[in-house]
Amino acid sequence: FAAFVRGAAAAAAATEAPDEAAVLARLGGADGSVVSGILTARLTSLRVTNMFWTRGDIRGVADALRKSGDPSVVVDVITSVLQAPQVAGGGGGGGNGPRMGGGG
Repeated sequence: FAAFVRGAAAAAAATEAPDEAAVLARLGGADGSVVSGILTARLTSLRVTNMFWTRGDIRGVADALRKSGDPSVVVDVITSVLQAPQVAGGGGGGGNGPRMGGGG
């Protein structure tokens, strides 16, 4: 998510990652192919959204989020924005992607 918002990497680094073996064991269970399909679709939607974000195309971001049909993708993007208040408030100075906030 740090690719969307500058400063989000610091917040993400503070959280402990789950045990990879445990995650893979859960995904390989009875519903493994369903879960894998959901996560693959979610990752694809996030990658498309990220492409528009890094280009500074807010309309493209909004359209990609709408077309994804997956509320979890919307939540991921909004969470990333909220984790970096300096971008949302306009105090970040530079960075990749569009500025969120007034000024026009």
